[in-house]
Amino acid sequence: MSKRNNLYLIILVTSTFLLSCFENKNKEVSEIVESKKMFEVSNRISNKDYNRVYQEANDSVNYWIENNLSAYQTEKINKWKIDSLICFNEKVNKCIMALLKSNTYFKDQTADGITYFYGVKINQKWYFFKGPYLALPREPQLMQIPRTFPQLHAIAMKEVFSGYLKKNASGEWEINEAFFDRIEFQYEKWAYWDTNGNLIDNKTLGKDSLQKLYLNRIIYDKYK
Repeated sequence: MSKRNNLYLIILVTSTFLLSCFENKNKEVSEIVESKKMFEVSNRISNKDYNRVYQEANDSVNYWIENNLSAYQTEKINKWKIDSLICFNEKVNKCIMALLKSNTYFKDQTADGITYFYGVKINQKWYFFKGPYLALPREPQLMQIPRTFPQLHAIAMKEVFSGYLKKNASGEWEINEAFFDRIEFQYEKWAYWDTNGNLIDNKTLGKDSLQKLYLNRIIYDKYK
């Protein structure tokens, strides 16, 4: 290969590398801007609801753990945290959160996870329940090291909260209401109520804060 061809090849490779770096940098900047805007929009529309929802969500998870609810056994033995971002819809009667879980109990554990955590406001009361779970396998060289909450937060920003905002025709950020369509009200997720709305006998149920998790879809449809 001639020196001229070698020079062209070097220029091409260098240009491709620089273009790739430039595109990655722009993507990172865009993600940071969107992330900041998510917090800004959420705080602006939620007002007093943010602190209330965050506290009630934490209280609910702790109460379900203390009462040995089967759906929260992994939280009972591992480190968990509800992410600081709460995505509210415009009416502030629905929200999507992320329940971060660092698996620290079993030494041979090779993954951590994030659970979609949903909230719905009915008759001025907030009700919470779990959604899909994202299993996050660790890197081979870091297999024995649990992810930290800041690391899980960074993943949640991309995997859970991405799509909360969209740009309108004027190029301004606004809430994407379709983002909340992912909240599914399936009977299987609102267990322990039969199709007639009667509470199924379960010794772990008894207090209102615990029963919140188990609203039947029929009851939700009645009061939404």
